[in-house]
Amino acid sequence: MQTYLLPANNLYGNCPVEITIPDSWEMTVCSFAGEHSPSLTFEEIAAKINTPSGVPPIHEQAKGCRDAVIILDDITRATPIGSIARAVIHELEEAGMPRNKIRFLAAVGTHRAMYREDFVRKLDEELVSEFPTYSHNPFFNNVYLGKTSYGIPIELNADAVAADFKVAIGSIAPHGAVGLAGGAKTILPGIASIETIRRSHLLQRGRWNKEAPGRQNALEATHIFKLNMKIDALLNGKGDIAQIFAGDPGQIIDDNYEEIKAFYKTPKASPIFSEAGASTDCLASCMIMTIPFLSIYNAILPFLHTQIKVMAVHGTAVVPKCAGYSTGTRSWKNWEMDPFL
Repeated sequence: MQTYLLPANNLYGNCPVEITIPDSWEMTVCSFAGEHSPSLTFEEIAAKINTPSGVPPIHEQAKGCRDAVIILDDITRATPIGSIARAVIHELEEAGMPRNKIRFLAAVGTHRAMYREDFVRKLDEELVSEFPTYSHNPFFNNVYLGKTSYGIPIELNADAVAADFKVAIGSIAPHGAVGLAGGAKTILPGIASIETIRRSHLLQRGRWNKEAPGRQNALEATHIFKLNMKIDALLNGKGDIAQIFAGDPGQIIDDNYEEIKAFYKTPKASPIFSEAGASTDCLASCMIMTIPFLSIYNAILPFLHTQIKVMAVHGTAVVPKCAGYSTGTRSWKNWEMDPFL
């Protein structure tokens, strides 16, 4: 049997998932270009945050502000927030912001609330022990701010709206609804009401489409919200930060669009599930990309015979107990525990 270790469990020990396939099968690993990109040091992260695109740096913008909210993507995203958050806190202190006026808000959208354990995994024990941490609730404590040009009413987290200074942290990856995850998506749907989310999801979608109405609507929401800065990361195959973009949520993607696409570029592969199991001499192609699929894979294995090609697509994958976001791959572990996923 051949063994392949599928990178997985970022934020949960980075323990890979072992996949075994028969020796007679041909396995092609289609990885993304940025998988082996080097991880940034804290100094490199801080320097990039201090030189944002389209907006002044935090230590200038935050002068005179009474308090700040740091909005982070939730545990379904593998973004390691700790080092970015520390750099942001340093910038806020440079602007004269007291540490006891800084709080964290998880942009969970319609996902479950984050537990303390989740915040520790996203930040670290020291930060969670010092700073207040909250999860957004889409069902209450949201305020109406106006409508976008698409006619979508924008209702966002009232506590976030009330903060003098607002910064959001996430990571960028391809997304079928808004073109790219990250950017404005941390605000809408991240901290939006259920009605705003519902109506926004009705807009036209398109992966890698910068002009998709879903993305443009979310960008308008961030401007209505008056987000001061967005910080987005690109994650390598270990789930470490390989690149940082900081500034206006629309501009950082527009200005770096080609670099982002090149980072996630993967080689072309043969068709998926092409007549799988149709005959003893068929050429079947299976994409191993989700934890639920592994159970299907084990079930169909006895019925697949000769000349089987398996394509394993992987990236920064899987955080247990919830959806695991990855570079082009959505993976799940213990998925049966939550029927609402």
